[in-house]
Amino acid sequence: MFTERSNSGFIRRWGRAVSICATGIISVTMLVMLSAAPALAHVTVNPNSAPRGGNATVSFRVPNERDNAATVKLEIVLDSATVIPDASVRPIPGWDAAVTTRTLQKPIKTGHGESAQAVDRITWTATNGTKISAGQFQQFDVSFQQLPDTDTVVLKALQTYDDGSVVRWIDVHPDAENPAPQLHLTKTTSNHHDSKDPAAHGDESHSAEHSEGVSATSVVALVIAGAALLVGSAALWLSVRRRRSDQLVSES
Repeated sequence: MFTERSNSGFIRRWGRAVSICATGIISVTMLVMLSAAPALAHVTVNPNSAPRGGNATVSFRVPNERDNAATVKLEIVLDSATVIPDASVRPIPGWDAAVTTRTLQKPIKTGHGESAQAVDRITWTATNGTKISAGQFQQFDVSFQQLPDTDTVVLKALQTYDDGSVVRWIDVHPDAENPAPQLHLTKTTSNHHDSKDPAAHGDESHSAEHSEGVSATSVVALVIAGAALLVGSAALWLSVRRRRSDQLVSES
């Protein structure tokens, strides 16, 4: 009779330990996965690196991260310290594009002579009912001419929704909630020609970012799951020890 009660108690303790561990693993893993999801919805520039002083064709990837509104406008804003003399855009059906320039106090030398103009803002506005709906994204291609001799070009992005709200991707801090797209300029100048297929480069960069995010999330989830498994194993081991101890006391 004692053995049956002891076995029954052991099974209950073991079941509780397993249940607690399983619940912990599922809850924490889901929390980690959900916390990583918003990072994949940022406005990004792809590729995110280019040679200093050269030309570069890049693609701004704009996902729609809201379920109750659609994206109808994108603005890319360059700060006054960034001097890029010219930029051209790839036409997109359903979107009007405009490049706005500012006048420089001191002209700069370009491959076509001196220029007193620099790119200030690039704007895409949806027309004829075009929009980026929930679960969709759009790519906006730009060809920049004569990138500056600096480490990074910050390309602040303003994403406007059809309900009038604006998400400002302008923060330069690495862990910011709304980070600005940044183009990192390298010292290598052996390859100054434009990319033949910026969209393809964008896909590769996005895939790399996605893979890195998923890999990091998976590692964290596995570590947490392993820790929970160890806790469960320890609880099971203690239960076994207690059962054996109870049996010895009973027999004595």
